[in-house]
Formats: sequence, structure tokens, C-alpha cells
Amino acid sequence: MKQILLFALTALAMTQTVHAQKLIVGERAPELKIREWISRTPTEENKPRLVEFFHSASKPSTDRIPILNTLAKKFDKQLHVIVITRESQDKIAPILTDKNNLFFVGLDDAGKTFTAYGIRYIPFSVLIDAKGRTCWFGNSAHLTEEIINQNL
Repeated sequence: MKQILLFALTALAMTQTVHAQKLIVGERAPELKIREWISRTPTEENKPRLVEFFHSASKPSTDRIPILNTLAKKFDKQLHVIVITRESQDKIAPILTDKNNLFFVGLDDAGKTFTAYGIRYIPFSVLIDAKGRTCWFGNSAHLTEEIINQNL
């Protein structure tokens, strides 16, 4: 009985994951609709981007901050690392605007970008090439430097 229940839950989770996002690898990624950039604004539009969807109440999201900084430093010349949140600036500023943070922070408090990407869970990352096509997406914990290098 336990095996049947486990199988059913696994199948349901896989179905939800497959349909959870509105992204297709190789297809154009939705536009980032950012109301306001905090601290600094990405300067190059045609630069590959790693977009991280974030919420301060999510421990896995906050645990990713040092990893995102490492990626932003390592891939500085090749990739914009962008964190997007639906939270207010007052709420996230103490967490995301540390002067040592090397990534960009965008406020999507109207939820337009979250909706366009079909975000259902966080943390969630999307790797976008210089032509605006989705290269990789999924749980941020599964994104590796090797995946980034393969797609730059």
C-alpha cells in the first residue's frame, strides 16, 4: 500500500513539475517586467542571464545568496545574475542589497514576471542565452557551473 501511495505521489509531483512552468528550452523566454531595479540596473540587454526567483521567507532562497554571489563573480564578464522578487523593497532591502552582493535585484511586486514565467515554487532559476532563449530552468539547487558553462 505504501508503495502504491508513494508511486502515486511521485507521478503527481512529476506531472505538476512538467506543467508548472511556462517555459520551453530553446524557445524565447518571457520579457522581464521589472518595476524597479534596486542598487543597480543590468547594462547589457543582449547578455546571457541567470534569473533567480526569490522570496525572503524561503530558506532555500536565502541560502542561495552566497551561491548567487559566487556565480556573479565567476561569470561577471559573461552573464548577468538577476534576482527577482515580488516582495516590497522595504522587506527585501536588508537581505538583498548588501554592498557585497554582486547580482542585480529586480522588484516584480505586481507579479507580472512571475506570472509570465509560470512560477509555482521557489527558488527557481532560468538560464537565458544572449538571444533571449531559455537554455535551462528548474530548481536552483540543481543548477551547476557546468550547466552554465555548457550554455554560454
